[in-house]
Amino acid sequence: MTTAPIVAVGEGETGPFESAVDATGFVEVIDADDAWRGSTSVGELLERATGVHVKHLGGREDFSTATVRGAGGGQVKILLDGVSLTSASTGVVNLADLPVDSIERIEVYRGFVPVAFGSAGASSVINVVTRRPNGRELAASFSYGSFNSSKAFASAAYGDAGKLSKLTLAAVTHRYTDGDFEFEDRGDRGDPSDDREARRINNDAESVDALLRHVRDLGPDSRLTLTQSTYYKDEGAPGRGSVQASNARFERLRSISSLALEGPRKLESEISVTVTDESLRDPKSIGPGGVIDSLGLPFERADGTAVTVDGRVSRPLYTGRFQLIEASLDASYEYYRQSFPSAALSLPKRDQDRYRIALAVGDEIFLAGGALSISPQLRHERIWNDFDLDDVIPPLPPGTDTNSDEHSTDPRLGLRYEAGYGLALKGNIGTFFRPPTFQELFGSDGFSISNPALEPEEGTNRDVGFLWSRSKLGALSDLAFEYVFFLNDVDDVIVLLPSGARIPRPQNVGKSRVTGHELRLLGAAPMGWRLDASYTHQNAENRSDIVDEKGKDLPSLPDDELHLRVAWERPAWTVTYDLGYRSEVYLDSFQSDVARVPGYTTHDLSFDFALGQSGFRARFEADNLTDEQHEDVLGFPVPGRAFYVTVSYALAPRAAR
Repeated sequence: MTTAPIVAVGEGETGPFESAVDATGFVEVIDADDAWRGSTSVGELLERATGVHVKHLGGREDFSTATVRGAGGGQVKILLDGVSLTSASTGVVNLADLPVDSIERIEVYRGFVPVAFGSAGASSVINVVTRRPNGRELAASFSYGSFNSSKAFASAAYGDAGKLSKLTLAAVTHRYTDGDFEFEDRGDRGDPSDDREARRINNDAESVDALLRHVRDLGPDSRLTLTQSTYYKDEGAPGRGSVQASNARFERLRSISSLALEGPRKLESEISVTVTDESLRDPKSIGPGGVIDSLGLPFERADGTAVTVDGRVSRPLYTGRFQLIEASLDASYEYYRQSFPSAALSLPKRDQDRYRIALAVGDEIFLAGGALSISPQLRHERIWNDFDLDDVIPPLPPGTDTNSDEHSTDPRLGLRYEAGYGLALKGNIGTFFRPPTFQELFGSDGFSISNPALEPEEGTNRDVGFLWSRSKLGALSDLAFEYVFFLNDVDDVIVLLPSGARIPRPQNVGKSRVTGHELRLLGAAPMGWRLDASYTHQNAENRSDIVDEKGKDLPSLPDDELHLRVAWERPAWTVTYDLGYRSEVYLDSFQSDVARVPGYTTHDLSFDFALGQSGFRARFEADNLTDEQHEDVLGFPVPGRAFYVTVSYALAPRAAR
């Protein structure tokens, strides 16, 4: 195994444990090139990854977020082709809104951020890489399954794969579900006598995702890439399972336009414009028993618009026989506007601006004949916030500064040693910071009090481990085993605390420590057998100053997670079995009995086979065969057993690049 070279973001050779942009870090690359042939989601792909925990607020089309090594959703930056989807308004990305059918792979950088990604503001990065055209292709699929769920996908690419002078790719996906799964309604969680079987209402979702990409060679060492990604979704918002809202709706439109240029000497530059428009409607009415039918929001409608302009430049500064130096510069501007038409309370319109600039420099020094590499890195990031804080709830004291300036300089040191016989030893230590969101700084919709004096969350991440791989060992092949120990500390964790106004206020009082072990094993055996297993054990301790929470586990983070995939691959068909295990968790910070979710095991089965020599394939999927039902977020049920069937067609194989 050799040290991975530094290349452009989203390009270069990759493998299940390696990414070309980070040689010393522990990385998992999830191959998603055939996801379009089934009905899976990005969240379901990620929850099989080592060190990643996904929280679902319902089915595969409902809201879901990812944590990495215990880091909260705000500390994990989600990128789409290197463009940040993490907004300054809330800091959390819905995984269900990511284009699973158009992606090639998902890169998970656990605990650290590569220099090539420029700005971080997070402890880990998940980069979703969409497909690049690869010659002339035509593909389509249609899925149907439980809860009246359907998906229609089509893609086409035109160009010359040999010359790559011009290539164009277009892909579109339409998804729909009623989302009306059955669940156990626990009602009064302290009284088991009122538990009953219920059905999820107002949980339908319809979405359209479109990708258009044009690649054009400008010269021997230059390439221009134009990309337009558009996503629209309209869905019901039933809220908690015990008291469901029958009329609340959420609508979202996201557009990402980008222009990327690869120039001589590996100069990489890109400018992107992201526009997001959201609308949440919560009409009020009186339901059965005099209960108000709504989500309980203090308004009937909230509209929000965000515009982000992001520019990134990266390139190697020096390439020698025993040294590689690279740098990246990232600058962005984000504007967010929120309004509340017909609000029951006097809620003001709000305008917020955030300017950000980040400079990252990394050096990779090769010693001992190239077997040992030392990678020091340094990242400086500065953020300027400008808030319109007139008429916030409650009013701020006179003279409160409506502007804030946050900055951080974060070093990282990585080591890698090629010990021979396929064994690589790796270790890293570095710091990070996560700036407060607009919602935390100035309050949101009357649910929290503004606190412009908030400090960013800061932390130190450490890991050490090894990767062993062999292409052949007796009758076995493609063997790889990875073990990692990690220890992460976070200070100034932002939490919501009660205030005298009986409305919570975000404050910097929290501390946490997460220690853990990660293991992953890959291998292939004769007759087409393949194994992919991952196990994560972690201890996520709350070290805040809050007496009732100090020393307890962080909520929603299981101590143990195991994912096992066994596949039997033959030329005409493949059978795949997936086992998932999660130990018990508490969904609140106090570890109360009503918030305890017992451990559970799920079993999934799929059968994929070719329909003759026509280019058609079919896939049958059975999820959660034993009908395990649970909650990932207090009061939000997750569906049980489900079945799906997909028929797909490809004129030419879609090969990952």
